[in-house]
Amino acid sequence: VLKESNDLGHKGIMMRALLSALAATLAALLLAADAGASFAGGRRDPRRRSRAAAAGATTAMRSDLPARAGPDDDDRLLDDRARPDILSIRSEGEYADFLGSEADDRICVIKFYASWCKSCAKFGVKYKRLARERGDVRIADEVVRAGQARFAEVEYTANARLCKTLKVKRLPSVHFHVRGRGKVSEVVTRPSQFDMVERELERLLGRHGRGEGGADFDGEMEEGSDLVDGLMDRMRSGTAEAKLDRT
Repeated sequence: VLKESNDLGHKGIMMRALLSALAATLAALLLAADAGASFAGGRRDPRRRSRAAAAGATTAMRSDLPARAGPDDDDRLLDDRARPDILSIRSEGEYADFLGSEADDRICVIKFYASWCKSCAKFGVKYKRLARERGDVRIADEVVRAGQARFAEVEYTANARLCKTLKVKRLPSVHFHVRGRGKVSEVVTRPSQFDMVERELERLLGRHGRGEGGADFDGEMEEGSDLVDGLMDRMRSGTAEAKLDRT
């Protein structure tokens, strides 16, 4: 009897020890869960910190934009829907309208490309980046930031007649226009040398802002203006002929 009693007492002690260990483990798990909830509530997880860092880097890049580009605290600029405002020109009339705006004296930048050209596709990615940095930024139908220049693009195959009139012989190429003066410069280059386009735009923005010209500059503009004038005359002539045919 004494032996059985000792065995039962030993088993009781072991059971109590096991129950105590289980209780301690459960308490530790509950504390860990509470600590995790507090951590998640008080601090950001690594993925959120990465997104915040990316947003900070984007904001830092935008701080390099010119003063005219808009207020730095405009939260709409951080929206993923924001896109550079690049006009896709599909006719001679749209081309003339783009360059003939009387209310806007900003430099006009026009890219000529072909949809089948792989080099043009790579070039286009950098062109969009430049347009976002120096041109208007749009969300849906609203311009949320005005830039220093206006940007457009012309697809060669769909506008072969226009491109031939403008003497576009190599792709991709970029033309720069000033209102009332015509084409002032042209850059033909590969995607890896896109910085040539950026440097030329910076040069023209500086001269345009200071109102500088010079003989060479005026000569380039006169030549470009003649091309545009010829195009406009041909369009007016075509419209007159169409009216005569209808009568």
